Amino acid sequence: MHSATHGQTNQLHRDGWRAELALDLRRVAGQTRLVRNRHRGPLMVQRPFYPEPDGTCHVYVLHPPGGMVQGDCLDIEITTRDDARALITSPAAAKCYRTQLGSAKQKVSLYIGARTCLEWLPQETIVFDRAEAETVTRVNLHEGSMFLGWELYCLGRPAADECFTEGKLTARLEVYRDGQPLWIDRSKVVGTDDALRNARWGFAGFPATGLFIATAGEECAALVSAIRDASDDNAGGQFTVTGVDGLIICRFLGNDISRARDVFMRIWALARNALIGKSIEAPRVWAT
Repeated sequence: MHSATHGQTNQLHRDGWRAELALDLRRVAGQTRLVRNRHRGPLMVQRPFYPEPDGTCHVYVLHPPGGMVQGDCLDIEITTRDDARALITSPAAAKCYRTQLGSAKQKVSLYIGARTCLEWLPQETIVFDRAEAETVTRVNLHEGSMFLGWELYCLGRPAADECFTEGKLTARLEVYRDGQPLWIDRSKVVGTDDALRNARWGFAGFPATGLFIATAGEECAALVSAIRDASDDNAGGQFTVTGVDGLIICRFLGNDISRARDVFMRIWALARNALIGKSIEAPRVWAT
């Protein structure tokens, strides 16, 4: 593990933290190894875990400050090569705290090499009232690569009776294959009066939202049908699933982020079994 130091600027970026993490995973002797782990600032990983007999590598991304404020900038880059199988998650929910001026930013770049599989399953991001956050996740697929992943957001803190009355969330999730766009999802929510926040074609007033995506190829239609059959009528909110260009796209809207996690866990179980031929192996850190 290496950490770059540049005087007082090694962690502080303008008025916030600048943090970078770059991981490279490859399959070596029947096991996926973390062959490169470069970090700068308060962003790092624990040692890899191997709870599955096929050598799939589980990695937990850590952000010790526990949340982001104005001026913070997190940059995560993950690359899989040489038949690697990896699952990346986080030990706790990410938090975007109230800011007075300026946004907290996170960029995630996932490069999934040919014949590799990456599961991107971070815990939810909680956007506090009066917070401003910008997130971008770009999934870069290649021929024969496989991706299963989700992103979950909670606007405000409903459990503490805190609504997202002011602030802004800008979120993008993009999927490309060999440089060609397959799916681009962009949303921008500004407080409770925002049209996207309240419209039925948007967030419909719900604070919890999630998006699940998986590369399904020829199994797309069958898996869409299986997910529909297994889902509740309303899943405790609103739930949709569709297939687009060989991708499974699932969206959840509701009042409870834990319900979103439960729904996506069931979808993950179905997709993992159908596409990878394995039952789910929940990271043990989720139980702590």
